[in-house]
Amino acid sequence: MKTKILYFTDPHNSATPPLMRTGSYCEDILKKQEQLVEPAKKCDLVVCGGDVFHQKKVSRISHALVNKIMEIYREFPRLYVVPGNHDIDTVMDWSDRPLGTLEKLPNIRVIHEEIVHFGGMNLYFFGGGDFFSPSQLLDFVKREPKHHGLKVGVLHYPIATNRELYKFEIMLVQDLLKYFQFMFLGHIHTLHHCDGLVAAPGALSRGVLAIDETLERQIWYTVVQFGEEGRLSNLPVELIVKSPDEIFKMEEKRDNVHQQRAIESFVNYIEKLKIPKGISKEQLLVFIDKQDVSEPVKREAKRILEGLE
Repeated sequence: MKTKILYFTDPHNSATPPLMRTGSYCEDILKKQEQLVEPAKKCDLVVCGGDVFHQKKVSRISHALVNKIMEIYREFPRLYVVPGNHDIDTVMDWSDRPLGTLEKLPNIRVIHEEIVHFGGMNLYFFGGGDFFSPSQLLDFVKREPKHHGLKVGVLHYPIATNRELYKFEIMLVQDLLKYFQFMFLGHIHTLHHCDGLVAAPGALSRGVLAIDETLERQIWYTVVQFGEEGRLSNLPVELIVKSPDEIFKMEEKRDNVHQQRAIESFVNYIEKLKIPKGISKEQLLVFIDKQDVSEPVKREAKRILEGLE
């Protein structure tokens, strides 16, 4: 018997567009979730990796939005939701949060720090984002399951492949794979990676910033198929697959986009300059050197200046 799990994470549903989002943000995110219904019906289980809502306070989430989400989620087969840091406060209690309302549906369960045996697998659910320490997470993942089968982590937690990239406390993918045979990861939006050990399709809420068009954020859900007795048989990813060494490269690409925009802005300024009589290009190059901009910007400005008549 094979078991299929559809996984998505971090939709960040909101009644109003969050800062820096497009005007159609709210409708776009709901539409993405509607598009999950048909592939979900072909699966045995749906898992959401957290941050269903962007705001945890009831006063910030409309009844209309909650109803729209419930209308979509009621069409899923069994759905497990890990609470994210946007869904809850530091105290792990979601009963009086918008997230708790979802549990009124018979097919939905919000779950944290529990092990569920399903389809020959032991699913380890741990949410809360950075509300918990690495030691608390490790204490949980070291627990022995009651049943035999594959150990699969479903984690809403800061996880990376390189500790030097982040100033806050994180767990390393390679450390967690000592305990798990497979992991579903949420929380870090720039994580964009799917392979035979990790499913981290990135936040469903991405793709609603203008910059995302440049960064090609096309993965936003994945379907994992497990074989008999919980063995991983294959990972049919719905869209693009990124190789392991490309994890967390989105941050670098974003910086490159910002830098290119800065270069274009500075170059436009240089191109519009009318050099007064008596001031040589050499003097203008000295002027560029004194500007408080990055070296790549200076180099590009100089290159354009050298090409001016």
